Amino acid sequence: MCYRAIATNSWGESAPSNIDCTAPPEWPRDIAAVAGTSSLTVTWIDASSVEDGYQVERALDDFQFTVVGDVQANATSFVDNSVVPDTRHWYRVRAKKDGGFSHYSAYASAAVATRPPDAPTMYGASPAGSTAASISWNNTSITTTTFRVERSTDGQASWATAGSQTVDNGTSFYDGDRTPESEACYRVFASNALGESGPSAVDCTIPPARPTNLVYTDNGDGTITLTWTDNSNVEDSYAVFIVYCDWYYCYWNVYSFDPNATTATLYLSSTEYFDGVYAAHDGGYSDAAAWAGSGGLAIVSSTPSVLPTKGARAPRPSAAARAARVSDRMMVGRTPPKR
Repeated sequence: MCYRAIATNSWGESAPSNIDCTAPPEWPRDIAAVAGTSSLTVTWIDASSVEDGYQVERALDDFQFTVVGDVQANATSFVDNSVVPDTRHWYRVRAKKDGGFSHYSAYASAAVATRPPDAPTMYGASPAGSTAASISWNNTSITTTTFRVERSTDGQASWATAGSQTVDNGTSFYDGDRTPESEACYRVFASNALGESGPSAVDCTIPPARPTNLVYTDNGDGTITLTWTDNSNVEDSYAVFIVYCDWYYCYWNVYSFDPNATTATLYLSSTEYFDGVYAAHDGGYSDAAAWAGSGGLAIVSSTPSVLPTKGARAPRPSAAARAARVSDRMMVGRTPPKR
């Protein structure tokens, strides 16, 4: 792109200035930071063909960036030798051209470790269906690069690795292929290039067996009755999920019933829909109840004695149905348990 300037007043325009040209450079892509023994190396993809060079900026966790390096055109890396050990450093890079700059790259971060990380803090294990568990923890060290999750299914007499993941993949882990009604215990380790931490605290959970033989009855008076077979010996309660949607989002109401319950009667408005029955345990849920009958869905409908008119106010729930509700609207957009 080339430019020239022309001055004007009421008498007219001047002759044009001299011409100057420039080309906006593309910003760097796929930035990454890798820790060495005493330095950090920042890499990126050179996406520009017109840059004069690259400028590298660094910040600590306060995100106050300062320039730490300038490198020549076509460069794709920078080595930072002035780092603080055991401290996370954040980097961003931009291309230079004719005294100006491209947009910044994304951020990348790393830390030079002088020792293995501390053990993670276990948050807990909970069922994620009838054949899975969800484990979550807190990372206590900024130098952690990898987590490893161990599982015990024999009362902590022996342990085996259930899986591992990099710190970029978060601090939770899904463990499938579990056996319903069987306890699984978990602990988590953190590691970096210098070694592995000790184990976190242990937490155990038991995925409850799913209910079966679910039957849905429309009572014709604004209520529904659900019946099911209780197949679990570990459930804390039974949860009935009801969904309702507005123009933008769907929401879930959860109604809780005593452990060993096999029936529930609920008020259901014209804008609500039955979602499922689940056995609840340790803050998680079983798979959804299986419907009765070889044909799948089994619904028994009774004829209402009085049909509500269009636009009429929905009938008030019975005292038993109102007492059953234990929580109102949950988080917007919440995903129901595994079906």
